Amino acid sequence: MHAALIADAAEEHVLLNVRQDAEAARETYRAWGYRKAGETRPWDGAPVHDVMTLDPRSETA
Repeated sequence: MHAALIADAAEEHVLLNVRQDAEAARETYRAWGYRKAGETRPWDGAPVHDVMTLDPRSETA
């Protein structure tokens, strides 16, 4: 499903936020080619999330 969603992406980068305690999700995103670009707290009181980015035109996407 992920590959289908980004297959025709015209954007240079795909961004997502993932909770730092969601290790399985973070590992999956890394396996798909995402790299950590920073950290954010997306709303007041939220836990810190990793901001991850992917170049959909890369060979690993």
